[in-house]
Amino acid sequence: MSSIDLLNTDPGAFPVATSGEPFPWNKLRLPSMVVPLHYDLLVHPNLTSLDFVASEKIEVLVRDATQFIILHSKDLEIMNKLMADLRYSVPTGARMAFPCFDEPLFKAKFSIKIRRESGHVALSNMPKVKTIELEGGILEDHFETSVKMSTYLVAYVVCDFISVSGTTSSGVKVSIYASPDKWSQTHYALEASLKLLNFYENYFDINYPLPKLDLIAIPDFESGAMENWGLITYKETSLLFDTKTSSASDKLWVTKVIAHELAHQWFGNLVTMEWWNDIWLNEGFATYMELISLNATYPELQFDDGFCHTCFAVIKKDSLNSSHPISNQAETPTQIQEMFDAVSYNKGACILNMLKDFLNEEKFRKGVIYYLKKFSYGNAKNDDLWRSLSNSCLDDFTSGEFCYSNSKMTSNILAFLGEHVDVKEMMRTWTLQKGLPLLVIEREGHSLKLRQERFLSGVFKEDPEFLWHIPLTYSTSSSNVVHRHVLKSRTDTLELSEKTIGLIHDAFQLVSAGRLTLDKALDLTRYLQHETSIPALLKGLEYLELFYHMMWGPENREKNRWTNSSRYILRYFKPVIDMQSWSDKGSVWDRLLRSTILKLACYLNHAPCIQKATELFSQWMESSGKLTIPSDVLEIVYSIGAQTTVGWNYLLEQYGLSVSGAEKNKILYALSTSKHQEKLIKLIELGMEGEVIKTQELGLLFHAITRSPQGQQLAWNFLRENWTHLLKKFDLGSHAMRIIISGTTSHFSSKDELQEVKLFFESLEAQGLHLDIFQIILETISKNIKWLEKNLPTLKTWLLVSS
Repeated sequence: MSSIDLLNTDPGAFPVATSGEPFPWNKLRLPSMVVPLHYDLLVHPNLTSLDFVASEKIEVLVRDATQFIILHSKDLEIMNKLMADLRYSVPTGARMAFPCFDEPLFKAKFSIKIRRESGHVALSNMPKVKTIELEGGILEDHFETSVKMSTYLVAYVVCDFISVSGTTSSGVKVSIYASPDKWSQTHYALEASLKLLNFYENYFDINYPLPKLDLIAIPDFESGAMENWGLITYKETSLLFDTKTSSASDKLWVTKVIAHELAHQWFGNLVTMEWWNDIWLNEGFATYMELISLNATYPELQFDDGFCHTCFAVIKKDSLNSSHPISNQAETPTQIQEMFDAVSYNKGACILNMLKDFLNEEKFRKGVIYYLKKFSYGNAKNDDLWRSLSNSCLDDFTSGEFCYSNSKMTSNILAFLGEHVDVKEMMRTWTLQKGLPLLVIEREGHSLKLRQERFLSGVFKEDPEFLWHIPLTYSTSSSNVVHRHVLKSRTDTLELSEKTIGLIHDAFQLVSAGRLTLDKALDLTRYLQHETSIPALLKGLEYLELFYHMMWGPENREKNRWTNSSRYILRYFKPVIDMQSWSDKGSVWDRLLRSTILKLACYLNHAPCIQKATELFSQWMESSGKLTIPSDVLEIVYSIGAQTTVGWNYLLEQYGLSVSGAEKNKILYALSTSKHQEKLIKLIELGMEGEVIKTQELGLLFHAITRSPQGQQLAWNFLRENWTHLLKKFDLGSHAMRIIISGTTSHFSSKDELQEVKLFFESLEAQGLHLDIFQIILETISKNIKWLEKNLPTLKTWLLVSS
């Protein structure tokens, strides 16, 4: 059979191959008549020329008669082939390493051999079984044949890294790899990995399926981490912890990312979504398991409070008309990349937590175990999960508790004290439609009148097509009994025999929806100085800082408004500011508050804060960077030091010398706070060059620069002028590109800025470059404009009176 390589063509038409022959397939998805069973792969990377040569054999099962076999390949020069038709398609990375059936449904086993020089180490998904010495001193490592898995989980690494290792209670060897100069930063990751892997094996009632687990910190890695089975790759700041420069926030982040990726070894690797439209089954579950695992293994991190932020973070996006359902159609490479967003991760996790609270934790866990065991080494979709969670209650039929299923194992019906609930029907209203509901509750005597409508941020007409099945749990002040009810209609009534409860809505979210006047919400902030709940205090401060930034628009830049808002924040929060020590003492939340409140105080030019930070920075410079500054205030001290030319230059020098990713992030943020545009331009140019500042940091850098008025316009101009160069560094739909675009534009709040962004996006779409995020940004800017038109006079008056 003749081989053909595919040119980039319209996926709807039958394309013409490079050979001139018609290509026999015109769909983005692969045909199903041929499936892979086993890959035999030999790879020889050249670390000098940064390319590789490889050979492979694929054993396939032909299920239907066919005249062709089609698989994926991207940017590979294929020298010899017996039989292969190669298609470009969806954006997974395996096809860039070897021709393969690169879709999650095509699971197979992999036998991998890697050739390397003696000074290097080779790693792959499975343990090494033997090493053969070849001519010229080249070594060939042979790895155990893998379990059945999807191609996107295949991984191999050749490096000169060193490791620290330990063993779980079930005998799994866990190793943390890093470059030799960062080995001392690997120990916390090992401790966390061992503890979390032990927890997951117990929680899921399924042993980790592989003999070993490697976690490796990659110096130049765009993503936070990637869950390759048995060989998880991490950005250095997501795995390494430096006892001198990593803050409480850094520790929380590292622990959370490790918990997330280890959860993937079951959710995503053992059981994989059938197609990328259900990526939330991977990412939503892994995000949800962060909460469950960290509460059990690291209760001192108080992650329950942090998980609230996970849900708050997605409300902002999901309350826009341009949001998308959790389970959403995705076919093209860019569409699939855009599915990796807050809706899939955060909203997916939050609806799982909602369902867990409704079913109760133990019954939810039984359903999860049933799901994982039933679909092990296979693929699943939305409805498979709902059926599993329904079946989890079978053994509790006579228990007298809340949940049971009928005798049919395929049933989705649960009963809660006489009320029948179809889990599939209920949860489909949360996964197959975008947005979220606003629940309005009014008390009338012993009755609660319930009403639901779609929650929309901004001025929009209500859409009557949206209806959710809302699982409610409630109790009254006179009883500990937990009641359950599902609101399936637009309105309903609950009859209560006891005294009723009180419900508090998020005031500022209601302001954005036009449900509450701004002055009423602002009045609530006066209480924050007495607030004992640190997460609540931080959320209030976040909104006040947001209002401060909202007044940066070119039509609103009156210095007295900034002065009034900063005066109010400093006046009302002075007692909280003054009680902070410049140390690393206290609980995680004490330390997070310290970092946040002191950073804000210095940003608002609070004299004692500026003085203390300046003093510490001078001492640090005089010690040639050897003085240990408490990690929770390190970023603050660096930021104040960066305001002088001497300090800025010294920090840039130290950035190049530091071996701590946590410290580099703090220095980079500090450098980005400079008020001199030439310095900000230099930072972006260094990021584009990729030597001193890794290109992977550009998204973080753009986001940091746009936090200042002088940086906003600079970043926006740079984005437009250097669009073509940015596209050469990042895929259009990549997370980095979306962060750069949204970070540069979504804070705009004037009609002129809206028009500029609209024209820019239109010019891109005329070139065939489209992202869903374009509409999200335009809607966000429109919302900002309407918010200011409606609330700015109120805000101005309120600040004048309050300050």
